[in-house]
Amino acid sequence: MIASPILQACVVLALALALFVPGLGTSGYAHAEAFRVQPAYEMMQRGDYITVRLFEQAYLRKPPGMPWAIALSTYIFGAGEFASRLVSAVAVAIGALVSLAYVNRWFGKPFGLVAGLAFVLAPAFWWYPPIARSAEIEALHNTFVAIGALCILQTFMPLRFGETRSWLRTLLLACATTLGVTGAFFTKGPAGVPVFAGACLAGYLMRMRATGNAVSNVRTWIAALAPVGIAAGLLVWWAWAAHRRVAGESIVLESPTLFLFRPQQLLEIASLPVAVLIAALPTSLGVLAIAFYRSGIALRAGNPASARAALALLLTIGFAILGYMLTGVSNNRYALPAVALMPAACGAAAWVLVWRAQTLTESARNAEHSRLKRFALILVTLLLAGAVFSAWYGEHRRNTRTSGKAFGVELGEYLTRPAELWADQVIDTRPEVVMAAVDIARTHNLAIRARWMPVSLWRREHGEASVPMPPVGSYVLLRTDDLPRRDQYELDEEHEYAHVMPRLREVHRGMVHNFEYRLYEVIASD
Repeated sequence: MIASPILQACVVLALALALFVPGLGTSGYAHAEAFRVQPAYEMMQRGDYITVRLFEQAYLRKPPGMPWAIALSTYIFGAGEFASRLVSAVAVAIGALVSLAYVNRWFGKPFGLVAGLAFVLAPAFWWYPPIARSAEIEALHNTFVAIGALCILQTFMPLRFGETRSWLRTLLLACATTLGVTGAFFTKGPAGVPVFAGACLAGYLMRMRATGNAVSNVRTWIAALAPVGIAAGLLVWWAWAAHRRVAGESIVLESPTLFLFRPQQLLEIASLPVAVLIAALPTSLGVLAIAFYRSGIALRAGNPASARAALALLLTIGFAILGYMLTGVSNNRYALPAVALMPAACGAAAWVLVWRAQTLTESARNAEHSRLKRFALILVTLLLAGAVFSAWYGEHRRNTRTSGKAFGVELGEYLTRPAELWADQVIDTRPEVVMAAVDIARTHNLAIRARWMPVSLWRREHGEASVPMPPVGSYVLLRTDDLPRRDQYELDEEHEYAHVMPRLREVHRGMVHNFEYRLYEVIASD
């Protein structure tokens, strides 16, 4: 086993970069990637890093954390898929290193490597869609959640419970906690709150178990809770500032209630713990190992501080999943922040299993060690093979099936003059189509101003249109299939498009996945 923490970190970092960096720019944007990338580009063009805009439309469905990160990566490495996706690859690597550091502190140097490798090789992070290789928010959010939760646990649970932590160390730990919680809030809003609340409750219970008096340590509570208050205050300030800047404009929002409690999903909500444990395999095996041996850990462990740390990780994950259930989350994908702590639980479980082996006879202990080594070798080999296959499969599938880049490139050839390009549901389903079309037009020295202008805003109301029709000679890109629309802007084509069709001439049509899009030229005004 590699004992040097620096060498462990190098191994974990090298593995993460080897799995997640090569080929990042070989496929076009897909899924929700363009929803994060295009706002980053518009922030850089406008110099406005407060307001999130998607093709000039105020887009406040998510906070600006991921666009900020993509803008920074783009500034360093240049525009394109590689720089945008590198954010997630680096985030997973950082999450692995933080898990390694905390597990080494709590359980000893050999076990941090287990946690770091488990973070990198966790299928929940690289299986399709490969969040560690995508310009989406999950990888960055999970890493921030892991940082915040582990720092909260460390705040409540110093390695030696009799030690007195200095004000400077407490302040530094509070700053690290603030970084994690604030980053999580600005990446995905309050989605990680159940994990932070679970860490506070688990840390409190373990400190009570160790000292019998957790309430009297005011410094501990301030260091744990103040970062959450600061992060929440900053997020509220951003929301206020962003709404103030777009006052009077139409705003695209997304209510959190879309993902929360619905009576028809009671069975899915009740089965969420099982669904999360299955989806998180094999990292959830660490949680199960701690749970299975928790009585022996609590009563007979030779290192009470490490034993309490293992139980705190178990309780944090359990409380977090319970919190998601109580808020009505039915999809295990939305409980992914709790999974971000499972690699650390794998390191704790390795310590538990090694401690358990010490209680056996010498022959039984040797047999137990041999079985654990074989299991670890087989598991790591399978996970490595799976991660490599996922990298190839994910890029191939994204390029051939789910990305709208190919159609956007094709569409760009039909943009033959400088003009405005208005689009509606195309942007809410495949914004990369418009991004690619504009890029192709730019290679022909054509300046295309792409705008998200929902057709429903063009309707005449009381004799006046909510938004004027696009000017004659401009382009309109509409989604014309019969599949359900996502939000309040879109109605069926017969009702929604009838008033504009006489003013349009079809130029081109095509399919992206299951969606049909048509490009029109405006031939008449109001």
